[in-house]
Amino acid sequence: MRNLKGIIVLLIAAILAALPLASASTMKLYDYDDDEYRLVQSLCRSAGVTGPSSATPVTGHELIIALERIDSTSLSAAEKGRYEGILAELNNANGSFQMDFDIYLAPQVFLTVDQFGNEGIIEDRNDFFLPYNQETKFAAVGAAFDFGDNVFLEVELPLANSAIGKGMTITSFDWLVSYRDGEWQFAGSKNQPALLAEIPFLARGAVGNDWINLIVGRTEHQMGSGFTGNMVVGNNFPYQELMKLSATSNIFTYNVSFTHFDNQSSATEFERAHFGGHHQNRVIHRFNFNILDKVRAVVNFGATYWATSAFDFRFFTPFMIAHNYYNNSSDRFIESPHDEANNIFSVEIEAALMPGLSLGAQFVMDQVQMAHETAPLPNAFGGLLNLAWTEHLENSSYTVWLEGAYTTPYLYLNEKYNDEELTDPNYNYDWILGYFYNDYQASTMNYSGYPYGPDSIVIAAGAQYDNYEHHIKADGRLVYSVTGEKGGRGGMSNPIFGDFAGKNTPTGIAWHVVKLEGNATWECIRNLEVLGGVSLQCHVNYKNQEGNTRFIPQTYFGIKWTIL
Repeated sequence: MRNLKGIIVLLIAAILAALPLASASTMKLYDYDDDEYRLVQSLCRSAGVTGPSSATPVTGHELIIALERIDSTSLSAAEKGRYEGILAELNNANGSFQMDFDIYLAPQVFLTVDQFGNEGIIEDRNDFFLPYNQETKFAAVGAAFDFGDNVFLEVELPLANSAIGKGMTITSFDWLVSYRDGEWQFAGSKNQPALLAEIPFLARGAVGNDWINLIVGRTEHQMGSGFTGNMVVGNNFPYQELMKLSATSNIFTYNVSFTHFDNQSSATEFERAHFGGHHQNRVIHRFNFNILDKVRAVVNFGATYWATSAFDFRFFTPFMIAHNYYNNSSDRFIESPHDEANNIFSVEIEAALMPGLSLGAQFVMDQVQMAHETAPLPNAFGGLLNLAWTEHLENSSYTVWLEGAYTTPYLYLNEKYNDEELTDPNYNYDWILGYFYNDYQASTMNYSGYPYGPDSIVIAAGAQYDNYEHHIKADGRLVYSVTGEKGGRGGMSNPIFGDFAGKNTPTGIAWHVVKLEGNATWECIRNLEVLGGVSLQCHVNYKNQEGNTRFIPQTYFGIKWTIL
């Protein structure tokens, strides 16, 4: 019955969103790292106004809302040309049916000191400095459809580079040849990934108008404008199964996003994907206020919950605080093994301090207790602060940034149990989530929020460069991080609370890392890009092991040929 109600609500929302208005905007979708989003963000910062919504993906109309804040008469000649160009591109909906197809081939080589797994350094593909979800796949076929001004659909079918799980590979041809075994494996084997892995990674659609839109599908997804990550919803997975309903305007925007994850059956494993049974879900209500085009103030109310129906209407009500569904009066939750939900609350500020300079801040609270609640729960919060400067030159632009982040040891972690004997830990209700792929691949379990997890201190500086004449994009960063024993991968595999007293970041043996990283793409001729990157990492007390010092150089290089 609840599923039927959910379907009815979804259909009603879609019908409302599709109501036509006089508009030249489009429902085409853009992610945080897309060229169009990146250009709009830099133009807004340079002009001294707040940028586009950081709850991506966003529609083309939401980018237009941000561009309309800019006083074009104050722009330089170079900025004005880019402003008019991107505005014309986003307004290019003509009310007809349009199709776009894309086919590319992108062979790459990945090199690391542990490429054959002998030293035990790289245990997971996401430990490489270019995480799996950010890699260009070996090959892909994509299609996009515009149905007038109000409907947009797109899909990309990739040929995955290599396994997502344990073990490191040295080239994106590893789906064809096992370099470790010297064997052909075109159809996959039990020791190697299946040829097509889990597809598609991208399959999404949007329906709406200038005031309301609905996005549904598999897609990248994040909330926040952090450079090293975001505190509540991070883009830490190859995809997220998302439904996002947005009411948009310049002054106020409201989003409710629903994300479905596979059911986590223990700290490190997932049940296979299925339609029946329990579901692990995340709902975020996001209230976004734009103040005088100079300050964005955001309040997020969220919860992860475990239920037999994905559509639990208690969590879809904008002003329903999920607090009472999880914070019982038991000591450390041990007497309450069947708590169903874990809520989270955060505040974000993005401010245009002056033309070219912006400030961003995020503060997140977990384990919130009211005055009458006396359970000995630890403080669980995190914060992030950054400054960014953007300058537009005649043929290029650059952004330099500085960011710091801090998370307490118990952020994202709750000690709960899944049976009456209270002996088997179960982390279904935590901010540790993920997807299970197939018989031959591991899951992508990760923190839903900040990628460094709890028990972490991060200080980073970086730069982004775009050359519009020679079609060059480059990013570089210097990162120093300190991670305690409850942070990083250790926090996911062993998030046991223990003694709450006096636990400050970092706990136990601190793992110190200094990373210098950079990557670039250059479209040397039309439809042919050269791409590559390098990372130099120094680890002290590697993986929280006293005296274990490692130097880890990593690099990748390749090409991307867009055939169509």
